[in-house]
Amino acid sequence: MSTYYDRRDGLWRVQVQKHGRRISTTARTREEAQQLEAKYRRDLFLSRIGERPQRTVEEALLRWLDSEVPKLRSRKQTESHARALLGFVEGRPIEDLPTAWEDYRVAHPELSNSTLNRRGAILRRIGNLAFRWNWTGVPLGKRIALLPENPAREIYLTAAQVRALVRACSHRPARDAIRIAAYAGLRLGEIMRLQPGDVKHGAIVVRPGKTGRARLVPVHPAIRTALRRLPIPCGWRWILRHFERSRAAVGLTHVRFHDLRHTHATWLLDAGADPITVRDLLGHSSLGVTSRYLHRDLARLKRAVWRLK
Repeated sequence: MSTYYDRRDGLWRVQVQKHGRRISTTARTREEAQQLEAKYRRDLFLSRIGERPQRTVEEALLRWLDSEVPKLRSRKQTESHARALLGFVEGRPIEDLPTAWEDYRVAHPELSNSTLNRRGAILRRIGNLAFRWNWTGVPLGKRIALLPENPAREIYLTAAQVRALVRACSHRPARDAIRIAAYAGLRLGEIMRLQPGDVKHGAIVVRPGKTGRARLVPVHPAIRTALRRLPIPCGWRWILRHFERSRAAVGLTHVRFHDLRHTHATWLLDAGADPITVRDLLGHSSLGVTSRYLHRDLARLKRAVWRLK
């Protein structure tokens, strides 16, 4: 085991041999490095005499962030959720994981169930990993009970309502974004990334994003002019600010920008598109995601079945 100052990085480095493998970590100060070295020495001693070293929830979280999260498509969002948990898990023994989850839920009543569940799922994952790593003899992940998810939003606009939103919007880039979301079904992030070269042969080439793969979306006549003005010349916050003003002006304050994408899906189904086509056009990861819109088509399907002799 060694501790030394690395002039190239301006950090203190602690190295240790464990089970034939060299493990290296860094610290910002000499004192912090010495504390890490003392902890490693204590853990090695306990493992040699057959006792399990005391681990913390924070250690498990950091190890998971280093080993698994970089491989995830949703890395940035996952890291953001993990940062929100750090203050609640710092210094807590790994066995205290279920209590840390309960404390976090009580301390954040303002968060939606879906947001809490994203963070609870992280704690559940590191609880399962801690058991696999032999940091604990208890499968702690099973003790993290997630909350009932908020019901899926079922807000869909008519073509007349979308036109009203556009007319009420005084900001041209926001008007363009509203049209593209409704008539192409793109997420706001996808709209903001669009470049002139992404429109080819009458289709929008949506570059890989949330689902990790590109897709083609045919250009509807209603958005041809908007697409000629790409890229969107402002940030997404300006788009949302002007969208919120226009929705208030037409009495649709309950509508969110993402509801325009849901609206596009229902328009496709109303026009007779099959679920697989809707999945491909919207870039859903599976038909299970698309199925949330199918209840809108139930009346038409019932009429078709009832006509059978």
